Amino acid sequence: LALADLGELHRPQRAFRKEGAGVLTITKAISYKCATEVQGGTFKLGNQSVGAVSCLPNGGLVRLTGGQLDLNHAEQTIGNLVGSGRIGGGGTLTVTGEIVPMAVDGVAAKIVVNADDDTAQTPTKLVGRLVIPIGSDGKVGAILASDGTLDVSGLDLVIEGAENLSKNTSLTLVEAGTRIEGAFKSVTGVPADMRLSVGSRCVKLSNRRGMVLIFK
Repeated sequence: LALADLGELHRPQRAFRKEGAGVLTITKAISYKCATEVQGGTFKLGNQSVGAVSCLPNGGLVRLTGGQLDLNHAEQTIGNLVGSGRIGGGGTLTVTGEIVPMAVDGVAAKIVVNADDDTAQTPTKLVGRLVIPIGSDGKVGAILASDGTLDVSGLDLVIEGAENLSKNTSLTLVEAGTRIEGAFKSVTGVPADMRLSVGSRCVKLSNRRGMVLIFK
């Protein structure tokens, strides 16, 4: 555990950091006011034996830098979710601000929902505003993904920088190991001359005008 400097979402702040490969379980509501960083191992919330409890401070920032956030079949609410790492344990994570996958050095550039654990009967679900930025080089720094089924029905998809996508190219924004379920609540940021294709296992933005894209 560490208290570290953390600059994210354009404002520097302090963060409670979970380090190491082990599991840290929090059974009571967290009282600290700073951000939470999950760098290694698993940060597990709640105590299922006494009922699910909401542990994370509402309005707080959670940054994944390689670790896993385990919801422990509870409903949790936070302010913003950024970085690259895993979310599992069943339950629902509601984000009142933004969900922004970001590349982290040495970590796969994606937020993986419904990590490969014991959640097959109660899949983990994300609710909130999913922001996928496209850089000036026309590439996506990180994506939203799932090891299994990904339910997108609770997400508003916002694509930033679509104008940077070169002609005759396409980018994967979301992918699922098994399938994508539901439909986005809303989609913004897709220019009229581009196509957003939602397939059974991936979501792609294409600048191939007039082409019909089919994904399996």
